[in-house]
Amino acid sequence: MLLKFVGIALLLLVQNAGTDNPVDQVEVTERYTLRVQKPGGYGRPNVESLVISPDGKQAAVATSRELLFVRCSDGEIITRYDYAPFSLAYSNDSRQLLSISSRQTKMFQTTTPSEIPYSFTRPKGYLGVRLQEKNGKLVIESVEPGSPASETDWLAGSELVGVGEGSGTTMDSVIGMSLKDVLGKLDGPANTKATLALIPRGKIDESKVTMTRMQINATGGYSPYPTPEKPEAVAWCMANKFHEFRSTRTGNYVSSLRCEQIVNDRGAEGTSKNGEWFAFLSQYKDSQKATVQIGKPADRENKPAISVSGTAAYKVGYKQGAGRIYGAEIYNVLTQELVASFPVGLDESDRGGEVFTGVQLDPATNRMIVSTSSTIHVYDVGTGERKSAIRPVSDDSVMFTTLAVAGSYAAVGDNAGVVRIVDLESKQLVEAIPSREKSKVTHVDLSSDAKTLTYHAEGVAHIVHLKLK
Repeated sequence: MLLKFVGIALLLLVQNAGTDNPVDQVEVTERYTLRVQKPGGYGRPNVESLVISPDGKQAAVATSRELLFVRCSDGEIITRYDYAPFSLAYSNDSRQLLSISSRQTKMFQTTTPSEIPYSFTRPKGYLGVRLQEKNGKLVIESVEPGSPASETDWLAGSELVGVGEGSGTTMDSVIGMSLKDVLGKLDGPANTKATLALIPRGKIDESKVTMTRMQINATGGYSPYPTPEKPEAVAWCMANKFHEFRSTRTGNYVSSLRCEQIVNDRGAEGTSKNGEWFAFLSQYKDSQKATVQIGKPADRENKPAISVSGTAAYKVGYKQGAGRIYGAEIYNVLTQELVASFPVGLDESDRGGEVFTGVQLDPATNRMIVSTSSTIHVYDVGTGERKSAIRPVSDDSVMFTTLAVAGSYAAVGDNAGVVRIVDLESKQLVEAIPSREKSKVTHVDLSSDAKTLTYHAEGVAHIVHLKLK
């Protein structure tokens, strides 16, 4: 009887959504397009990133060959750069654009636009341990004075058996690994935490030690990396298997982190517009860790963990038979502290496509918005509870491919060139914008006031002006 009730409740949750026919709330006033391929060029370049400035006046389109700056008022290309970044982010005042490619980070002034002379430095961090292979084991030969490792007096002579990032919720065994590979796991950006699993000399029981990596100063000693100024917005990239964040105002390094309980480099990412929060959605490394964890570590210790198996609301949508359970980890970008971690349901109508097609955070409302192949999910970060699941289209052949959020509006692109605007508060579909290119929408973005939309499909970038009624 309980399962029947839960099933009905969840059905109502999903049905509490927009219909296929938009309500009269948003009007398209103007539309402009540009083709990312130059006339006479060979082969259509891939679009790697597309973002709109917060003020809605400009858009940046990065292809596999060049970076385009586009004026939103008339869809005209302002200038082109022979440069192909994969990550773009505007400063909140729209005056600067930070772009990251596999080889170089560049800053641009957007009013001209023109390149700003800039050099990026990533602070390397160390724990201060020297390892040697001995009797088939990796043993800490010595500890550097003044290093993070020197704060624990029993490390020398201990066998290293595991390494984990952060507080070490999930540890990777290093038994049998080469010395070179293990040293690579110990290194990381300064001010990031690592946890070592060790068997002290003369003992057989394992102990864990968590340390914060320090940088080496000009005199050869160790010193903490200074806490950077709080960024107004950040650009994200993956660097050396770390999630890395850089300020869109200065271009400077802000922080790095690695997810603790979910797979670190295969999933969907999202940063809040103010650069405060970062979320990553991926598969749990260990299904037993699929629990709701809210607040600081001390708070979590005083609260009973809520397991997936013990919470009926989280059962629906999980393909547990295939061993797949997915979750979100949300972090404070500046401090790298875990804000919340909880299971995230799959799309009830998932048809084997991408599990998550987009994620957006809003610290002001304590929400995380997630898109899957047919549904927009809204989660409460403070509790881990899914507050609503909005399915704006009933046609099962429609599959959402990308997501953008501005205020109470969410824009989702689909596999047939249509972008739909959904009001998250009323849970209503308020506009459907079709394209001549009836193919997958790969990127979508909204200005901060939700009055300008930009998206890409089949080699064509679209600029759409919206009137909110």
